[in-house]
Amino acid sequence: MELSAEELQALADHDIDPDEVRRIALVDRDLDEVSDHDRPTARDDLEALLIAEDDPPAI
Repeated sequence: MELSAEELQALADHDIDPDEVRRIALVDRDLDEVSDHDRPTARDDLEALLIAEDDPPAI
């Protein structure tokens, strides 16, 4: 997965590691029993990363 300089900068602006994005993109999921409409997308994964980065750690 190649990211442009603009994409890398956008990730850096949100303190997201590009390697983490690549890892998520390559995760093989077992989606045999999930309908096409309920399948998570790469966008869902990236949004989850942003949310996780914004949430303070639990104490």
